[in-house]
Amino acid sequence: MTQLYSTMAEIYHEMYQHIFDYDKEFDFYDSILKRNRFNKILEIGCGTGMLARRFLEQGYDYLGLDLFNEMLDIARREVKSERFIQCDMRNLQVASSQLLPMHRDDKNTIYYRY
Repeated sequence: MTQLYSTMAEIYHEMYQHIFDYDKEFDFYDSILKRNRFNKILEIGCGTGMLARRFLEQGYDYLGLDLFNEMLDIARREVKSERFIQCDMRNLQVASSQLLPMHRDDKNTIYYRY
């Protein structure tokens, strides 16, 4: 399965463009985030960044995390942003405090899709 996210990342990216309606999915998350006044997003497992593009275009303070550099390379290319880092979510307790500065009064969300 990991080959799908590494050596076959380009195939994954092209295939998933036709499986998911990313606009509809974004609208769902956006409505929840706006209703609760959340503005910072840490997306765990951001893949090739298809939701990231929408979050960034709408002004969210966004950071995408993924285990596979091949997926992140596509995300950076497609979204034209460097708001992606390679990280293993199993080590997130160390990384999360360094990724998005989170203050007590901020409205933050950590989002994991799967």
